[in-house]
Amino acid sequence: METYSKTLELLSSMRKNSTSQELLINNLATLNNLAVSTSPEGFHQCVRENSGVEFVVSLSRRYSKSWKFLEKAFAALRNVGSDEQNCQLLGKSGSFSLASQALNEHLGRQSLITNILAMLSNASQQEKNRKVFLQEPKLIRSILNSIRQYNQEKEILANGIRTLLGLSLHLPCAIKLVEEGGVLVLKEILQDYNTTQEIQSTIFGVLNNLCVDDVNCVIIGRSGIIRPICSIIYNTSNNANNNKNDFNDYDFNKKENEQEQEQDLKQNENAKHQILLYGFSLLANLASNSHNNKLLIENNSISIGINYINGSAKNNNNKKKNNNKENSTLEIIEKILLLFQNFSPEISFATTLINANKPFQALIPLLTQKHDSSEIATFRIINILMNLSHQKIAHQALTDQKVLLPLISLIEHTTQKKIKMCVRALTVLYHLSQTKENRKKIVLAGSINSVIYSLQQFMDNEEVVDIAAAIITNLSIEIDSRKEIKYKRGLNLLQNALQKHKFNKKITEQIERALKNLQTDFN
Repeated sequence: METYSKTLELLSSMRKNSTSQELLINNLATLNNLAVSTSPEGFHQCVRENSGVEFVVSLSRRYSKSWKFLEKAFAALRNVGSDEQNCQLLGKSGSFSLASQALNEHLGRQSLITNILAMLSNASQQEKNRKVFLQEPKLIRSILNSIRQYNQEKEILANGIRTLLGLSLHLPCAIKLVEEGGVLVLKEILQDYNTTQEIQSTIFGVLNNLCVDDVNCVIIGRSGIIRPICSIIYNTSNNANNNKNDFNDYDFNKKENEQEQEQDLKQNENAKHQILLYGFSLLANLASNSHNNKLLIENNSISIGINYINGSAKNNNNKKKNNNKENSTLEIIEKILLLFQNFSPEISFATTLINANKPFQALIPLLTQKHDSSEIATFRIINILMNLSHQKIAHQALTDQKVLLPLISLIEHTTQKKIKMCVRALTVLYHLSQTKENRKKIVLAGSINSVIYSLQQFMDNEEVVDIAAAIITNLSIEIDSRKEIKYKRGLNLLQNALQKHKFNKKITEQIERALKNLQTDFN
């Protein structure tokens, strides 16, 4: 408890000499040294038990015109905030009001601004503190002004953006952040070539949180920020797939230790992963609002996603198996699929996807390579195909045997736990079965077997029976298909389903239509 005793002694001395600014500045410097000592627990406990935070804030108000005093005071508060319990005291002590005033009055003092934003960065990670930020009407604007003023200073920029990340988790703060022009500030930083990958990924995190609000989502889309977002993702994606390493922060020529080089490589890979993960997640969130779809398409978000999936598939084929790498890649692919899924109902998406570079060549293997896929990815691909099947412009691509065969195989291997996936896959076949040309293609691919299988296996499920009967109704328009369906017990299964679901008018009407078509040739 030596650190505790020293801290207590120092606080007592400061209270006795509270009128001596010069002495207090020296004491604050000593206080900071104790905060970063080898055993800071005693320091934090002493500060907490002896109202240290409140005392430093009260002194700072007295000497608020002295930037040198404030520099040392906020350095102390910055270190105090590294402790979770003490961090909560920052919001209760009036330190945010003091910070807002200091940011406005001493904006030209870089070292002071550094310490203030570092303190706010720690404080913003606490949920209770976020509400206090809103009680200071000028604070968020002052933070944004500081970021803009020092956008070339890495430490200030990092702490400023991290503060925004914390605030963006609280919806009222997120709305205030957008109202104060935060999106335009973030756009300026993303457009700066010198912005580090860590800052880029953190900004993507902020924007993801802001998109939770629909109005914010539209404002972000209209701000012009989609272009730099897509540009960063495109460049990072190309480097990742081509195994290139572009470093803003590292100079390997100066690294004498191979272990350091390896660590730098790993950090760079992690940075790329974060950019792509948060970046595609951001595009998916933006796509969930239809107002943004045109801008996302114009900025090639679909092609960027397809190219990443194609590139990662090539890399997997050329490399030794690495489960960690594959899992990281799959995380990103799942976000890309979410982007496509959110886009899918739009006809512009269907046109753009079909014109992209071998789109289904990228997507379909994820349905069949179970060891490289996940249930989330598979489900999203089925949703994408289902939404595309509503658009006739996509039918030619969807009736390609390379698409149909894996889809039909998925239906025939469906278990009770994955019945929703089966319904969506059957929905694709239903939409395709509505034209004569498509009916021939899907029958040739074996669709009748899959429909009969689903009807037999999931007779109790109303959704399956309804969609299966609808497909049979369409397919049985063709004479050859009627014969095959009857041969494979389709007629008997439908009669059983009619009895089982006789109290469901919608299903019975659908089954009766199918039976009428099937029985035409056999009366």
